[in-house]
Order: sequence, then C-alpha cells, then structure tokens
Amino acid sequence: PERAVVVPGDPREVDPGRPELLLLVDLLSTLPQPEQEPLLRRLAGALAPGARAIFRDGCASAGARGPGARPATDWARLLN
Repeated sequence: PERAVVVPGDPREVDPGRPELLLLVDLLSTLPQPEQEPLLRRLAGALAPGARAIFRDGCASAGARGPGARPATDWARLLN
C-alpha cells in the first residue's frame, strides 16, 4: 500500500478518499474564511475511522496575513 499520497487540485473540489492521516499545511489561511468551515467538515467526514488530521496554518494573532488568516482563538473554535 502507498505510504503517502499528494492529492493535487482545489481542495474544495478534490476527492480526498478515505485517509488515515490528513495533513493540511498553509492551506486554510489562503481560502476566504466563509469557505474554511465547510471544507473542514467535508474533510473530517472523509476520514477513516480512528484517523487523525494535522493542520498547520497562519495565525493572525502571530502576524500571519492572507484572506483567511484568523486569530488563534478562532482556529480553536473552528477545529473543536
């Protein structure tokens, strides 16, 4: 079996399959804020049972900029 698969394309449209691990790096802050929560819900629904999602992104409270940069408290609310 494959150890890692990079799925190219627009994350709002690609089929993520049924991953056991989902890694999002510097993705969400590039998207407008209204598009982030629906994407996270769709990806969370695609995870295999017992799977994990890891995300690293810009935090506006730490100086990150971008259309979707948020304060750390907003990321925490969105991810819980």
